Amino acid sequence: MRKLTILFLLILSIIYGCGKQQYTVGFVPSHEEMTRMENLLPLKQKLEQLTGWELRIYVAEDYDDLKNKIEKGVVQIAFLPPLLYVDVMDRMDMIMKVVRHGKGFYRGEILTIPGIDSLSQLKGANWAFPDKNSTSGYLLPVYYFGKHGIDPDTFFNYKYEAGSHDAAVILLLRGNVQVATVFDDARILVSKDYPDVYDRTRVLAYTDSIPNDGIAVIKEMSEKNRKKLMNAFREARKDEVIKSVMDRLFGGDEFTEASAEEYEIVRKIKETVGGE
Repeated sequence: MRKLTILFLLILSIIYGCGKQQYTVGFVPSHEEMTRMENLLPLKQKLEQLTGWELRIYVAEDYDDLKNKIEKGVVQIAFLPPLLYVDVMDRMDMIMKVVRHGKGFYRGEILTIPGIDSLSQLKGANWAFPDKNSTSGYLLPVYYFGKHGIDPDTFFNYKYEAGSHDAAVILLLRGNVQVATVFDDARILVSKDYPDVYDRTRVLAYTDSIPNDGIAVIKEMSEKNRKKLMNAFREARKDEVIKSVMDRLFGGDEFTEASAEEYEIVRKIKETVGGE
């Protein structure tokens, strides 16, 4: 009987991964560092050490692929940008967000030239923005314009899809446009080549702020495991090697707690303006 009991326990340990909690962690390839296993594996191993869990890494092909894997229950923990998170809010909770330069949020700015002091003065002006998938350079500004009764398709004359934030600023400096919408403050990108950029341009207005990207977990995850995961990310940063890896992956200074309520504005913006 004792032998049968031991055999039964051995079988159970094999079935349940020796008693370890198992999760799959998903990443969307928002930049090259997110696709490199030499960056992801050290973080995986450190988090496993700190949580006692068994973790698997899944690097999605694109936003839609990760969304699909979350909806199918394949991925239980994910690093998500705001626009993707609001698509899976019914399945996941954002528990931590990245802090960059001391801020847990970002915004766009309406950049123009000296002498222009109001939006009304920009009627018929040429407008430059990075591209239509840029949250800070396009979606947030369009949402801002709409709140002020402006339809950018009819309000502006010519619209330049510049391809990047720095290119949009340069078009403004060259006089091709009279307004550029970029992240706050994208002028730093061109300040080396255009040291007088701050004298030749001015911020007319800032858009609404939205929270940074962060770590989301399935709604079924217990409060105990959520806290364990948050503590593990914070503890991992104390290791200089892992900190360097996390800086490259997430581009932030640290993580702070987040809530779904903070991302409601992102959902409203997406419903109003659209965006991938």
